[in-house]
Amino acid sequence: MQIQREQRTKIQLEVAYEEPGRQVFFSALNLSTSGVFLVSEEPPQLGQEVRVVLSLPPDGLFVRMRGLVVRHAGRGEPRGFAVAFAGVDERTQADLQEFLRTSATS
Repeated sequence: MQIQREQRTKIQLEVAYEEPGRQVFFSALNLSTSGVFLVSEEPPQLGQEVRVVLSLPPDGLFVRMRGLVVRHAGRGEPRGFAVAFAGVDERTQADLQEFLRTSATS
C-alpha cells in the first residue's frame, strides 16, 4: 500500500476501533482524507490492518474504513498511533473532504 501524506486537520472526535469481537473507542487528534491519529497508551502493532468507524458531525454520518497502523508516537507528543486509510471509496472520500473543509472553516 502506498501511503499518501496530506495536510492534517486538528479535531476532537471519538473513533471506534474495531477488532474481531469488540470495539474500542479512542480520541482522534487529527484527520485527513488519507488517515487519522488516535490517542492510545497501548497502540496496535505497526503494520497491523485495522478498521475504524468515524461519526462525522454535525449529522453523525458514519464512515467505516480499513487501514494500516503506520506510526507509533510518544516522547514529546501524545502517545498513540497513526492509521493510513486503504481502499476508501469515492463517496466516503467526498464525505471526509466535506467534513474537513467545514471543520477548517469553523
